[in-house]
Amino acid sequence: ELRPVQQRALAFMLSHERDVDGAPKDFARLPTPGGHSVYYGRTAFCLRRPASGGFLMQEMGIGKTVEALALVLANPRPLDDPDAPLGTLVVCPTTLLANWKSEIEKLMPRRTRWLVLNSAAKKAHDTPSKLSRYHVVVTSYTLLSGSPALKAKWRRVIFDESQTVKEVYTVQARAAEQIIAPFRWALSGTPMPKDVGDLKGQLNVLQTFPFYGSALGDSSNRFEARLLPGPGNKAWAESRWGGESEGKLSEGEA
Repeated sequence: ELRPVQQRALAFMLSHERDVDGAPKDFARLPTPGGHSVYYGRTAFCLRRPASGGFLMQEMGIGKTVEALALVLANPRPLDDPDAPLGTLVVCPTTLLANWKSEIEKLMPRRTRWLVLNSAAKKAHDTPSKLSRYHVVVTSYTLLSGSPALKAKWRRVIFDESQTVKEVYTVQARAAEQIIAPFRWALSGTPMPKDVGDLKGQLNVLQTFPFYGSALGDSSNRFEARLLPGPGNKAWAESRWGGESEGKLSEGEA
C-alpha cells in the first residue's frame, strides 16, 4: 500500500499523462505560421509535439521507484487500443539495475512480463519486436547507444537519476533523446547538482520545447532566463513562433 506522499506523487503523474482537449495538462496551444502547434505552459516553456510527463523530484528514501511502478500499473495500455505500445522503458545508472530488478520482483504482479536489458540480454533481444512483448524493460544509460530499445515504440520512458543526462551533448544524452515514447518522466533527488543549467539536458530528453532540439543552440543565459516566471517568456514564445495564444494566460500563470 502506498504511503500518503506516494499517493500524491502517483496522482500528480497520472494527471500529467492525461491530455485535455488535445493538449497536455496545464498547456495552452500556440499556432505556428506553418499551421502546426506548439504548447505554452505555466512554467514558461512549450512542447513541439504532444509529449506528456515531467519531473518527479523527491529526496532519497521517499520511494520514487515504487511510485514509478505504481504508475505503470495505474495507467496501462488502453484495452480498446491493442496496437498501442505496451511497455515502459526504464533507463537508470548501471549501479541501480539490481535495485529495479528487486523492486519489480517484490511489487509487480506475477503476470508482469519484465526484462533487465543488460549486455547479455541485448544479444538475445536484438530487435524491437522482441522487446515489444514486455510490460517493463530496464536498461542503463551506458547501454543505450546502439540499443534495440531506441528503435522500439514505448508507452512511456522513465529516466531514473535523470541528472545523469544533464549535459546535452554526451553520447548517453543523445541516445536518451531518441527514445520513442509519448509519456516521458525524469526522476531525481538531485536534479540540479550545480545550477539551473543542469536542467538543460534533462528537459531535452523529456522533449520539452523550447529546451529541445535546435533551440538548445542558444546561450546558457537565455536558457536560464526562460525558466524564470514572467510575462516576457510568453512574449518570447510568440516572437519565435508567431500567432496568439488560444487560451488567455495572465501574468500570474505565465
